[in-house]
Amino acid sequence: MLSIRKFPTIATALLAGGLILNAGATLAQEQKRPPPPDLSVVSSTLDVPQNVLRTCLGEPPAADDHPQPPDMAALSDCLNKSGHTVSASDVEAAFRAAVPPRQ
Repeated sequence: MLSIRKFPTIATALLAGGLILNAGATLAQEQKRPPPPDLSVVSSTLDVPQNVLRTCLGEPPAADDHPQPPDMAALSDCLNKSGHTVSASDVEAAFRAAVPPRQ
C-alpha cells in the first residue's frame, strides 16, 4: 500500500516525467519543419528585386500553418510578367540554394 509520505516524491517524479515527454514532443515537432528559404538569396540568385519576388509569392502563411512550397511555374510566370526573364527550373534551383541546412 502507498504511504502518505511517499506520495509527494512519486507525484513529483510523475510530473517531471510528463514535462520531459512534453518537451521532447514539442522539440520533435519543431525539428520536422524545414527552415524557410532565405528570400534575399532567392532574389539575388534570380537577379529579381526582393519586393517583386514577395509580390509574386503572395501572402505568407500564418505562423501556425504548415507552409506549402510555391508553384514554381506560376512564380516564374509572375516574374516574367513583371519584366524578369526566369524559367521555372531557375526558380526551383534558386529556392533549393536558399534553404539553410537543417540543424
